[in-house]
Amino acid sequence: LQSLYPIVRFTENDIKNVMELLIHDKKNEHGTVQYALLNGIGATKINQLIEDEWIIRSFVDYQS
Repeated sequence: LQSLYPIVRFTENDIKNVMELLIHDKKNEHGTVQYALLNGIGATKINQLIEDEWIIRSFVDYQS
């Protein structure tokens, strides 16, 4: 994918803003951010709760 699309750089403030916007996602329930995660090819796990630290780490990992 990196050969097709350039890596997008995020500042710490960008990440904070994205995380604040996640609360408005349609998958959320009762004020909590719900995620759909891949569990393998064609296999997903829905309504998963993820700690903010993991989201931040995913942005950092993406950029490295």
